[in-house]
Amino acid sequence: MMNALRLWFNRQSLSFKFSILSCVFFVLFCVIFFMCKNVNFFNSLALFGVFVLFILICIYLICKEKKQTTADSKSLSSTSFSNLTLEADNKNLPQLFDFLTHDMNQKLVDKETQFKLIMVAEEIFSNIAQYAYAQPGGTVDITTRLLAEGYVVCFADKGKKFNPLKNKTPNIKADIKDRNIGGLGVFLSKKLSDKIEYTHQNGQNILTVHMHIKKTN
Repeated sequence: MMNALRLWFNRQSLSFKFSILSCVFFVLFCVIFFMCKNVNFFNSLALFGVFVLFILICIYLICKEKKQTTADSKSLSSTSFSNLTLEADNKNLPQLFDFLTHDMNQKLVDKETQFKLIMVAEEIFSNIAQYAYAQPGGTVDITTRLLAEGYVVCFADKGKKFNPLKNKTPNIKADIKDRNIGGLGVFLSKKLSDKIEYTHQNGQNILTVHMHIKKTN
């Protein structure tokens, strides 16, 4: 129970932490104050002054934090789009991972979402590298965006038209020898992401992955 409370408290903002600690110290101060025998008007006035000071400091920290959040959002808006083009070859997976990890760190994407997105990206890129092109040399365009609703990654290729989302959902409860080949990667990608969409535009297969995020402090 105590560990859960400690983890919850550590995830809160600085202003929230200070507000909680201020309330705790103020209550303790009041208890000690009223236990004293010599309580008069001036002592009560001093106690009220301390209380007002705590409130003003809390308001200042909250306003400062909101101002910083707004500034961060504005700075991110100018760099919300990132793009990378890679040859459709599994040997380029490390470069894809480096690009996405750096981009998500820049855009303050939480580590849990980063982990899920990397797994989804590996599956999608591998499928394109393996099935999209009949001959080597095809490319994959990866575009990332930071939107109000979350982090979005688009994978575009000019290979043969194919919508992997139409694959039948594999029966993961069936015996291995009775399962159809393929489809498990797409199934896992759907489970790990919040939404995946497919379109075919201008001769390109476009898979768009949507991930809801919690911005890191």
